[in-house]
Amino acid sequence: MPAALFGAIAGAAIGAALVWFALRHRLAKTSAAADKMATQLSTLSHDVRSALSAGVLMAERLEHNSDPAVREAAAMLMSSMDRAAEAARVAGRQGV
Repeated sequence: MPAALFGAIAGAAIGAALVWFALRHRLAKTSAAADKMATQLSTLSHDVRSALSAGVLMAERLEHNSDPAVREAAAMLMSSMDRAAEAARVAGRQGV
């Protein structure tokens, strides 16, 4: 095999190996960042659901009020809280 051809093949192999190592390093960094973001999203989801629980409890109490307007407002509030809690649950599952 001519020396020039051998040098070209060796150079291509070394270049490919360097690219592979660089991509592997970048993938490891990206994976670590994705893991960190997933953990943060899961924590945020938990915190949001915890904050919503007080509103849900209050809406449940208002549903038993004698005033029909208060009961209607409580039903709307409960519906909104349920949607928000479900969105937080979905986000938390995607984060894990």
